[in-house]
Amino acid sequence: MNVLLIEDDENHAEIILNSLNRNPETFNVHVAMNKKEAQQKLETITPEILITDLKLPDGLGTDFIDLNRSKQISGHW
Repeated sequence: MNVLLIEDDENHAEIILNSLNRNPETFNVHVAMNKKEAQQKLETITPEILITDLKLPDGLGTDFIDLNRSKQISGHW
């Protein structure tokens, strides 16, 4: 299951990543540090799960969700 994690704090990202990597056969985690990087990752992956920080260096995580929800990307948002 592809997971897109958007988190600009490296320590928080590492904690979440370590938790998800306890089940490597279940989760394939892709990490982005900001909305721009996350948008680029959507060109190569289709996440089934999105985990985002609310406040990112280049905007709000909720704006990223809204933008991509309107594109009707498959998966659960």
